[in-house]
Amino acid sequence: MTKNESNKRLYYTVDELYQLLTGCVSKQSIYYQIKTGKIPAKRFGEKPLIPASYVEDFLYGPIKVSRNG
Repeated sequence: MTKNESNKRLYYTVDELYQLLTGCVSKQSIYYQIKTGKIPAKRFGEKPLIPASYVEDFLYGPIKVSRNG
């Protein structure tokens, strides 16, 4: 593992994701999306941790268009 790889963020908390998305969604919505499996998360005790790879893909990846209307 290189120094850059060891310094790379692995997870975001719900609060951190909320701050990135302020004005777009509520914390309750984030928790609900985690509960229903739409946002992947690992638990550390009671605290859900969202993989940084998911957050980065969501924020910077291509927009996915739903064909269901």
